[in-house]
Amino acid sequence: MHFLVITGPTGSGKSGLAIRIAEELQAVGKPSEIISADSIAVYRGFDIGVAKPSSAERSLIPHHLIDICDPEMEFTAGDFVRESEKAITEIHQRKALPIIVGGTGFYLRALIQGMAEEESPEMKFQLERIETSLRERASVDGMKTLHQEMIALDPTLANTIHENDHYRTLRALVVMELHQRKWSELNEEASKRSPKYPDATIYAISMDRPLLKERINQRTEAMLDSGLLDEVKKLIEQGVSISTKPFLSVGYFECLQFLNLIPQANPQLPINDLASLREAINRSTMKLAKSQMTFLRGQMARFIDCCIHKTLC
Repeated sequence: MHFLVITGPTGSGKSGLAIRIAEELQAVGKPSEIISADSIAVYRGFDIGVAKPSSAERSLIPHHLIDICDPEMEFTAGDFVRESEKAITEIHQRKALPIIVGGTGFYLRALIQGMAEEESPEMKFQLERIETSLRERASVDGMKTLHQEMIALDPTLANTIHENDHYRTLRALVVMELHQRKWSELNEEASKRSPKYPDATIYAISMDRPLLKERINQRTEAMLDSGLLDEVKKLIEQGVSISTKPFLSVGYFECLQFLNLIPQANPQLPINDLASLREAINRSTMKLAKSQMTFLRGQMARFIDCCIHKTLC
């Protein structure tokens, strides 16, 4: 099955480009629909910090895999593959082109290459047992301790998994305990598998660091101006636990620190006013963008057909 993928670091304009392409195709009588490959956009209520497409944009171009989960639900790469493959099939049945857009490289690799062994139903019980044990430890020792343990087991992950990325930290630790091998080695083996969808066309957006930093700064400013803090407060008032996966993502995590709902991650750079909140979100977003670009270069490079702006592969 053929589909188009648009990926790249956060803040690089993936969603806007996908919508423009869909509109241009629609104008010449070639309908298309967009499938989100964002690990947080699946959660209801988490809107501003994810920069979800507006209701107007979604009314113009059909979007999939947005607002399909409650915040307390666990949504994995395996879930993404199952849901996106279902959407791809249905979009093709409507004689339209699926456009997959997002920066969650692990999801995209799982779709394009096929799932790794640990995603099989037979392994689910063991994965859940290990993850439950790790989460219990995290509640006592803190996620920073687990992140340091992950790096000790596989030092290369220091460049690809940010300390605020609790989901991937847990994921790496779970997989390494399950297989008793480094996660980077398992990823390297996985990257050599033949693609499951060789006909997919994949574009990656790349840009100079100063321009990306400027765009991220503007993005953060727009999110705060649009009411990101109010969104966080509303979610908490609705009973959403601060330990849920979407609250641990960049932007929301810093807001929780600002509201004194979790300890400051970096006492040397306290988040105690709007200026420091803005800078903290910018720093974390840039680190996330760097991790995404590293993943694309290392894990997705052989699948990418074209890099927009300048060579990324």
